[in-house]
Amino acid sequence: MKSSTLKMMKDWAFAITVAFGVMVTFNMCNQTPSLTGEAPSFTRTTLDGDVFDLQKNIGTPVVLNFWATWCGPCRREIPALAKFHEEHPEIPLIGISLDTNLSESTLRSKSRQLGITYPVIYDQSNQLGREYTVSSLPTTVIIDAEGQVSSFWQGSISERSLIRLLDL
Repeated sequence: MKSSTLKMMKDWAFAITVAFGVMVTFNMCNQTPSLTGEAPSFTRTTLDGDVFDLQKNIGTPVVLNFWATWCGPCRREIPALAKFHEEHPEIPLIGISLDTNLSESTLRSKSRQLGITYPVIYDQSNQLGREYTVSSLPTTVIIDAEGQVSSFWQGSISERSLIRLLDL
């Protein structure tokens, strides 16, 4: 095969690879969550052994934060979430870990090391992640006092944004 034909094939392969990468990135960035209306109900045990039942929290807003230990933006928002939890203990804030390859004890240890002071649920099977249409991490879902999804925030969230979304 001539070197010019080989070079042209390599150039086309590179162009196709770049175009595919751009398309995948564009689709990931533009996924619109479809979760609206009533929040999917669930009952789960936290890493500390307490039971969290979403239905029993009707009457107060609830904050669900989907995250993972390997997620840099998730790790960066933890101090803001911990501060919010400390300053607003009347509003349940639940971290929902979507890690897949950790034991519960390892996740518990890593959560403490990262400074998480709020309850964490281990959603190793990603069942809650799917029910809440989580397509990227971190994702924060605000459920209003009537049990309706009122906000769906993809990406890191600040304490100020969380307070604004909750209208505090």
